[in-house]
Amino acid sequence: MNVTTLAIVGPAQHGVRMHASALADHSPQAERLEGEITDVLPVILAGDGPVHFHFTDRIFGRDAADAAWTIERIAARRPVSVTLHDIPQPSDGHAFTARCAGYARVVAVARTVIVSSHVERGLLARHTGIPADTRVHVDPLPIDRAPSRESTEGSPGFPTSTATVGLLGFIYPGKGHDHVLAALAAGPHSADVVALGRPSDGHQDLVADFERLARARGRSFHVTGFLSEDQLTAAARAVTVPVVAPEHVSASGSVGWWIASGRRPVVVRHPFFEELHDRAPWALTLTDDLPSALNAALEDPSTTWINEEDWDDSAVPSTARAARIQWSRLASADSHAQPDAPRVSVIVPYYENQLGLDRLLRALERQDLPHHEFEVIVSDDGSAAAPAIPSTSYPVRVTRQDNLGFRAAAARNRGAVLARAPRLVFLDGDMMPEPRFLTAMLAGLEAHHDGRGVLAVGARRHVDVSACTPAQIDQWLTSGRAHGARRLADPAWLSDGYARTNDLADAGVEDFRLIISALMGVDRELFETVGGFDETLTGYGGEDWELAYRCWQAGARFTHVAGAVAWHDGPDLGGRPDTRDIKDAETMALAQRIPLPSTRGRGVVFDQPHVVVRVRGHHNDGEAFLTAAQLLRDTDAGVWFVDRDSIPAALAQDPRVRVGEPEPRYRARCRYLVDALAPLTLHEPLGALCDRGDQGAPGLLELRETRNVNRGESDARTVCTAVRPANTDQRIEGRVAHD
Repeated sequence: MNVTTLAIVGPAQHGVRMHASALADHSPQAERLEGEITDVLPVILAGDGPVHFHFTDRIFGRDAADAAWTIERIAARRPVSVTLHDIPQPSDGHAFTARCAGYARVVAVARTVIVSSHVERGLLARHTGIPADTRVHVDPLPIDRAPSRESTEGSPGFPTSTATVGLLGFIYPGKGHDHVLAALAAGPHSADVVALGRPSDGHQDLVADFERLARARGRSFHVTGFLSEDQLTAAARAVTVPVVAPEHVSASGSVGWWIASGRRPVVVRHPFFEELHDRAPWALTLTDDLPSALNAALEDPSTTWINEEDWDDSAVPSTARAARIQWSRLASADSHAQPDAPRVSVIVPYYENQLGLDRLLRALERQDLPHHEFEVIVSDDGSAAAPAIPSTSYPVRVTRQDNLGFRAAAARNRGAVLARAPRLVFLDGDMMPEPRFLTAMLAGLEAHHDGRGVLAVGARRHVDVSACTPAQIDQWLTSGRAHGARRLADPAWLSDGYARTNDLADAGVEDFRLIISALMGVDRELFETVGGFDETLTGYGGEDWELAYRCWQAGARFTHVAGAVAWHDGPDLGGRPDTRDIKDAETMALAQRIPLPSTRGRGVVFDQPHVVVRVRGHHNDGEAFLTAAQLLRDTDAGVWFVDRDSIPAALAQDPRVRVGEPEPRYRARCRYLVDALAPLTLHEPLGALCDRGDQGAPGLLELRETRNVNRGESDARTVCTAVRPANTDQRIEGRVAHD
């Protein structure tokens, strides 16, 4: 059996290479190859057997595409596994799209993928996609506890006569040096800023910029240059206040180095750092207010040191332990288990409803599912004050986002990123689940899984418990009787829909309306594959129907779990006054995203078409023009000429006609996928053909339902008799009105 080679790639001083090298030091059973990619690539290509890389596009090629090509070349010769660093995210700016494409190509050829946080896994799923047969492991970055501060020797490399605020690592745009300088300018303390490290290649000019900025604010800006590990530890312990304040975060190595040096850095809030804080709250101070946090730390620098008695080795893996975990992943590419992971993560969107949250958490205390088998994540949508969390017998975490209006979709996604379980359950903050709720929901998800994902909805009931005590609410949830409780009517449109569809077993494309996120369960893999909730949907409602529609198109099954009962305090929206404006806004938002006649009517042109058509073999402008006219006639369609460089001039003003492959977002939402393979004539509108389902005309047309394609059930062998080859010998002048 071939032993896995650990390929340690990149410049010697690059953090990713140093991290890979440290893990390899604790993996003597592995083969080891180290150097710049240009130096080691010939050796790797000439070898055989598995090879593992710590990958960031910045050290594997000129750009993301070139880096991906390097991995693809290797994967064509030998099995490849990767630990991914610097996961693409929107704050990458103009490089974001290209980086997503590059990372997607790397994931597609890797037999095993490792990332350093659940946040990164969520970014990967949302922005690059994860193939259905690829398992992505989450293994936190290691932190090795340094010797006590008394044993540290060496000069820090900067003046220590005045207070200093330090940032650790390369200097580059977005690292946070300018934010720290701005935060200090507003405070009463005199403190300089120190950069522990050197400028990243190509960004040497930032040093002069930051020096000028510091002088303008009455401060100094110092740069140590490259530091050895011992020098870096000494410098990390010499600064007055350590800080981590990047604009965007992957798995930041700088926060780990601060912690390893015994420091408790001030860290701007971000889901990655929240995830670390959940494991090791003693190791960092999270803040939403950087100026106030820096002032407090300068006032009392002792708060920036880790109390040695608080250090918990189980919360942060050592390099030796991380190396063992990495090796176990590589030795068993089929390993799926996450140690100590719960069976289900309950995600609760929250906004300034402490009473409702208290009732929900109390009801979860009475679940018959063992409490170590579930976790709760409360995702706060910008409340003025963070929710208060009582002591519970199950783990509860809180994540928060800025108040930018009603953003339930974004809040739910934020909670899902932190979830550790393979099943997700969403419960609104005003729901009260009965004791069997989670057990029933898990059973429903597991019973209906056929390999393509399940989206489940529980049974929402309505009651007025405004006059009830907590004990009386407990009684209602267990027996359906309690003094002061007043039973309210349940919405008939839901109960009628579940009866009509046999609890969604016989659901169709229109039945996304029977899925409500107030009490919804979903396979995590399905949720991440479709990209979670659409965060562009703001305001009340619609995000659950839109998600359900995309899950249906992706091939998922729906199920109504009648035994998963949760009670809503108050009536359904339909039973409340003055709701027309809310529902009308929801309808218009969904019309742009769900391309069905029942959601948008007919006649208006939307960016998202009902039918996505890919056209090939139309290099003659006239034939392209005529085929487009045929395909678009009386049909909500979009046409993409996939093998042309430009749109014929006669079609340039039609927004429904484009060149290149349709983006995944169009394919994910369209009802039908059509391939036009040669110039053709249709005897009836394409929309009418779509109503008859999958069919084809050999060499001319293939028409398939998107859901069938994603379920592997597409069959276009039914002959379409309404299409024939175009008479390309004739000029188009005589065919425009007749074809």
